[in-house]
Amino acid sequence: MSHRPVSVSAPENHLWLMGEFVELLARQAPETVLDVGCGSGGLLRACAARGIAATGIDQAGPRLEALAADGFDVREGSAYELTLEDGAVDWVTMRHVPHHLEDPGRALAEALRVAKTGLLVAEPHFDVSVPSQRAALALDIWEKRQHRRGGMHHAEVFDLGGLLALLPGEAHSAGRLPGERANGTASERANSTASDRRAAGGRPTHRP
Repeated sequence: MSHRPVSVSAPENHLWLMGEFVELLARQAPETVLDVGCGSGGLLRACAARGIAATGIDQAGPRLEALAADGFDVREGSAYELTLEDGAVDWVTMRHVPHHLEDPGRALAEALRVAKTGLLVAEPHFDVSVPSQRAALALDIWEKRQHRRGGMHHAEVFDLGGLLALLPGEAHSAGRLPGERANGTASERANSTASDRRAAGGRPTHRP
């Protein structure tokens, strides 16, 4: 049976992708979460709705100020130097963050340092078997080139293998892929790392 393409707006797609990420995080049953690159606070709001204590870290600016005014626990900071002790939170999250960083490997190592249980990372993914996704990927590449010409660091997105290659040596050498669970719209992969910590590479697809 063939599947008909589903037409969705950009805001709808954003909400769907965030929902997939939040569901994956919730299945880990965290009590505390640190969201690195919290942006406008979508994950912080989702955690609050589920009773999960979450802290957001990002660069200073109006969005961080607005979140603080709304009562969220947010801090100005750098992904490279998190002002937390080792194992301070259950899970650290990075959603669409690594390709914005000049040294993503350093940021992942720092996230693993403060994570007691694991790190959950999501990067955009384009299903190039779908014509609209091929077009979206081409547009994404073009936009990033314009950003780089303007002085912004905006690299191509990382796939799962690329993220694993960025992990610290000990974590990378201990990594394993126990398998993939797919529901037709998203894939879930968990990679065991040293000291029973897990770096889960959530890579939800964009809906066609």
